[in-house]
Amino acid sequence: MNTNNETGKSTGNIYKGLDEYWKKVIVSILLIFIAIGITYWMGFTPCKIAISLNPQVEFCQSETPPIIISVRSDVAWQDTKIYVQPGQILFIMASGSINTWDGHPIAYSPDPNGQAQNEPCPSTSNLPDCLINGELYGMLIGRIGENGIPFRIGSENRFSITTSGNLYLAINDDEPYIGDNSGEYNVSISIK
Repeated sequence: MNTNNETGKSTGNIYKGLDEYWKKVIVSILLIFIAIGITYWMGFTPCKIAISLNPQVEFCQSETPPIIISVRSDVAWQDTKIYVQPGQILFIMASGSINTWDGHPIAYSPDPNGQAQNEPCPSTSNLPDCLINGELYGMLIGRIGENGIPFRIGSENRFSITTSGNLYLAINDDEPYIGDNSGEYNVSISIK
């Protein structure tokens, strides 16, 4: 019987040790959740925490929801009414498809990266200049301010802003022929 009692005590000690272990695990998990809740309640988001730990973080999603707009393909240089200034980081994502020559085959239906199967705009020297020469037809492009220097965006891009003004967006095409385009791109804009 001593053996059974000793075995019983030994078994009981093992279970007692496991009970203590699981109590510590559960309390630790609860403390973590409480700390996360208090952190959010005090206004510290993961973005703010990441930047405070490492100021060199290149991009952290905007603290506010992204601005969603539609960019028509038949209108040049559309003012988004979004004012940007030096030091901000602009993150743009676009989707959708347009037609840069209405009534013509699918070859003229690019996504925001442009018509990869065609030559860069303008395709021949006898065509007028494009909004950005040397980039693909149908590519989503932008500029800062009414007279800013155009830049490529495509389906996703990130920029460090170096000048101030409103953000303008357009579809790259021969300037006189923008009016024959159809469709639009859906664009998400985040500013940090």
